Amino acid sequence: MLKNTLVKTAAAAVLLSSLSGLTAFAQTADSTPKPQIAKVEKPQKVVERCEIGKQRLQEAITRQQERKVSESKKMDKLTEEIAKRAAKGADVTKLSADKSTLEEKLAIVQQDHDAIIAALNTSLQTSCSADNATLKTTLQTFSQQLKTLRLKLKTDRQSVLNFYKHTVRPDLQTTKPQATVTPKV
Repeated sequence: MLKNTLVKTAAAAVLLSSLSGLTAFAQTADSTPKPQIAKVEKPQKVVERCEIGKQRLQEAITRQQERKVSESKKMDKLTEEIAKRAAKGADVTKLSADKSTLEEKLAIVQQDHDAIIAALNTSLQTSCSADNATLKTTLQTFSQQLKTLRLKLKTDRQSVLNFYKHTVRPDLQTTKPQATVTPKV
């Protein structure tokens, strides 16, 4: 029994000594406070966000230019196909007429791309150091302008797609090269 009492007393002493060590880590009135994280001033945040926005605008300009090039390649493919079929002796009058109509439609899409690129470049010229109210109104007008331009581009692209799908493709399928008969000797 004496042995159990000694074990319990020793355990209590160890526990109290460990608890007394914990109080050394608690903050007292004369201890130094934790360092505060420096807060970024609001105008500086706005300028940083504006610069990030300008980088995104530059990326959008690059994407629009790439799309413009890829859509001009569609016309090149059709021109090559017409030339191949004409060389094989096919009647390509329908395809030539379709090509000129498609060129007109693609020219409109190219103008839409140019308008979007011009709007993006104009927005890129906006100064990040402008006050918040001016910057906000400028961005809102730009956003509305960009929405209307993109909507016009979308409808014009759909027009090109529908024309190709419902006119050019069936004409390509009906315009097959004439088979040449070689006499057996």
